[in-house]
Amino acid sequence: MPGIAGGASWAGAAFDPETGILYVPSNTIPYAVTMTKAPLPHADYIGRVAPVETIQGVPIWKPPYGRMTAIDMNTGAHRWMAPMGDLANSVPALQKLGLPPLGRAARSHVLLTKTLLIAGQEGTTQREEIAGRESGSQRGATAGMSFEVHDPKLVAHDKATGKLVGEVALPRNATAAPMTYMLNGKQFIVVATGGSNLPAELIALRLP
Repeated sequence: MPGIAGGASWAGAAFDPETGILYVPSNTIPYAVTMTKAPLPHADYIGRVAPVETIQGVPIWKPPYGRMTAIDMNTGAHRWMAPMGDLANSVPALQKLGLPPLGRAARSHVLLTKTLLIAGQEGTTQREEIAGRESGSQRGATAGMSFEVHDPKLVAHDKATGKLVGEVALPRNATAAPMTYMLNGKQFIVVATGGSNLPAELIALRLP
């Protein structure tokens, strides 16, 4: 725990110098790593990485599985914590229980404004793919990752309370922190999406 990608290290964080609050997205998804004989000619062993098994899609550790935490850097106190995403939306064993949002173990990329904390949710799971290859006398395998999309969104929280203010669906996972700019009196938010097996695109949203 929390996993090979780190609980909070991968997607970065956002800091408000006026209030001293640090906003940290994090997730919990442990992986098991095993060593096996390598199918490649230049290595004796390779590491195989796989998520820890679930029970009917339900993790065996406590939720929230993904979250946003507001930390007061002056005192160390956690001002608020909000689940990011909801695994219960896609797991049949959880759908019928009527639970509050449980979060989802996916990275969230953040943008901080004067009043809002905006996060682009990946909404994906990664799947390792092993592909065989043959070139002349060399035989072996190559490994890669592909993404499976699960309800990716751009969400906005009140940065003082953590209350969800609004959300906009994205066509695929966010892969970097959103950015914002003004043009002709209109404000835009742009987020990078895609990667790996998904189309890589910038999605631009205009505020009313």
